[in-house]
Amino acid sequence: MAKDNKHLSIKNEITLTNKGVFLIILGLQIALFVKSLMAKPGKSKLKKFFFSTILPLNINFGLIFTFMSPTLMSLQRRLSFNIISKIIRPKKNFRWLIGWRSIRMENTVSLHVFTACWFLFWAFLHVGFGLFMFYLKIYESKTPKANNKNNSISDVLEAGFFDNFKEKEVLFTVKGADQYILVTGLFLTTFFVIIGANAIPIIRKKFFELFYITHHFFILAIVAFTFHSRGVNKIWGIPIALYTVDRFYQIIMKRRAKKNEVVARKWSNSIVELRIPITETSLRKYLFVKDICGKFIYINVSSISYLQWHPFDVASTIEDGYISILVSINNGWTNKFNRLIFGNAKIKRGKNDLYNLSSSSKVLGNVEKMEKSSEASGLNSEKSLVNGSNSGSTSGKKRKMSTFVRCNGFNIIFSCLYDSMVHYVVENETAVLVAGGTGVGPMISIIKCFIRNPNDKRKTQDLKNIYLAWSCRERESFLLLEETIAEIIARGYTDRVKIFLHLTEEDDYEPLKITANEIYTSLSNNMNKFVKIILGRHDIYSLLEAVTKENPGNTYGIAAVGPKGLIKHTRRTTVAWNRASHHTLKVNYYQGN
Repeated sequence: MAKDNKHLSIKNEITLTNKGVFLIILGLQIALFVKSLMAKPGKSKLKKFFFSTILPLNINFGLIFTFMSPTLMSLQRRLSFNIISKIIRPKKNFRWLIGWRSIRMENTVSLHVFTACWFLFWAFLHVGFGLFMFYLKIYESKTPKANNKNNSISDVLEAGFFDNFKEKEVLFTVKGADQYILVTGLFLTTFFVIIGANAIPIIRKKFFELFYITHHFFILAIVAFTFHSRGVNKIWGIPIALYTVDRFYQIIMKRRAKKNEVVARKWSNSIVELRIPITETSLRKYLFVKDICGKFIYINVSSISYLQWHPFDVASTIEDGYISILVSINNGWTNKFNRLIFGNAKIKRGKNDLYNLSSSSKVLGNVEKMEKSSEASGLNSEKSLVNGSNSGSTSGKKRKMSTFVRCNGFNIIFSCLYDSMVHYVVENETAVLVAGGTGVGPMISIIKCFIRNPNDKRKTQDLKNIYLAWSCRERESFLLLEETIAEIIARGYTDRVKIFLHLTEEDDYEPLKITANEIYTSLSNNMNKFVKIILGRHDIYSLLEAVTKENPGNTYGIAAVGPKGLIKHTRRTTVAWNRASHHTLKVNYYQGN
């Protein structure tokens, strides 16, 4: 490859990661604080320190609401970041632009928490120094005393401890430092302490309703801050106004799904799929939204709780005619949701069974035991599949999976659609999608969008190849992909989409060695060429090694959605890969919401 072409093939992205934004916010606060301290050299140092906390307080108070305005953040990405991205993309005659591709931000919830913590930090300093300097009478009076006798221990015991403070004074007297400011300041600090304490992860997860209610104390905090500041400051007034508009937009856009149209299916004991009908006409009601691919949505089930709204990535495209979401069945809300639809039905599997349901699961429809008649071994590494190897035997199976059931008897309310950061992986020519459990949802959406919109750069940009690596503990969960795999085969994308299914089940017996044809019995027998069952966990590094080797000169992106451990492992592996590899093999990392 010529030198010019080699360098022009490098199209990496600019990612405003949360860590980067953390550093920007931290640096800005320190700079403004130091600048305020350096101003007005004649003023007392304690006074300057106290008044220097006001500006960081106002900035963080405004950012708290900025980062909790998802519609606003989506708009700024589209109206500013995306436009700037197009301007600074690599061009032949502008060498200094090489390596610049797009600008994006990660999930801003952690930024909201970050700025809230900094607000509390400055608030405690502000309150502490304010009390110390302007309200606590603990200093000797500056006026001469009538009786100048020395106070001794005996005098203290005789007169009483608090009598010794009758002639004390505050350190400074400032116009405005009255009881009104004191009370509103203490109320404001109290409200934020209550909000922050109930937002601690352990408390939030165990007492979500308490967290939800106390989090709305922010309304009282705004009122207290307004009175304390004796007016509205533009620094936080404008963000709060925009947040209010954003919140009203979310309320207006909420929709109640029709009971007789929403259906659900239990793929395994840990995964339930919910499908909510939607059409292109109804999608137009959402401002700035043209497709449901690359989005996430909030769901509320009033029968469980009026207060709990939970986010889910969309696992479909508008061509499907429904919004598909995958629910991971754990404790708490998701377990109640599962019972609300399926009761206590559980999928059971014996030692030699691949798929079987307990007799109590009548609600799931007609189900037949899927019997294991033979074993077949496949390749156990991503490298082998990427290189197109094929081995193992196939065998026929009888199977009748559980059917979709209608969700009658309770209401499902869903929010408007929000942008998911995972979808930005399509900026690259080769995308590696790493998922665990229900994290495969947005990956299915990306694959469907890719195979349904060939050469449509508005939706898939320069994407050429997709590699999906999905891990599950229950092999029954893999049936979730049958519909997508069938469409990949029908559209002729078997050479551009490759799938690795990692079976990580932890049973009392050794997992059976199976091939894709043993699970997807109704599909083509040559499926082992692009779908492989791998026993064990992800090997991200070897996957990247194989992908970059098979697709030289491409731009590469990797997206991860699933358990925190998997996301952390993928991110660290990507960082290690980029450090050890040539810059032309850099892999851009994308993390889910």
